[in-house]
Amino acid sequence: MCETIDVANEKELTEKTFSEQLRDRTNNSSSQLSPVKEQCVDLSNNCVQSADWIDECRVNKSVLSVEFTPRALRELDKFSPDITSEYGLKLFQSNREARQAIVDVLLADPRSAYRRQSCVDRLYYFTIDSIHVTCWFDGTLAEVLKVQPVLANNTLQSALYDNNL
Repeated sequence: MCETIDVANEKELTEKTFSEQLRDRTNNSSSQLSPVKEQCVDLSNNCVQSADWIDECRVNKSVLSVEFTPRALRELDKFSPDITSEYGLKLFQSNREARQAIVDVLLADPRSAYRRQSCVDRLYYFTIDSIHVTCWFDGTLAEVLKVQPVLANNTLQSALYDNNL
């Protein structure tokens, strides 16, 4: 069962955290407050409800699967924690950890709703640590086509830009 909590004024909001306000209101339920914003909080198991339109926009993460092309796996194997190398990782301790992070990002389907609906025939790119990832979404499959060092990708883009001038 959720209890509706009205947040009073902006001054109180800046002086106390939401948790402190919640604690104060549950201890003193007779206080009269002017409603500014409503939050629905289940005090028994800390669940927070969200608007229906937010829930509808969420992608079912269990629907997607992630695969790597042999080329992407070969390139990913070159990455290591040696930051002096072209393939040096800055945040991850191993290429295995980097691979899992790529999988986690893709399972969350980071594409915007517009790209999911209107740009299904386009490649998707993102950067994680020092890795530039090129992938393709095809229905329920996210396929990593290529990984390369960010520096190599920036050099390639600079060369293409310079040739177009």
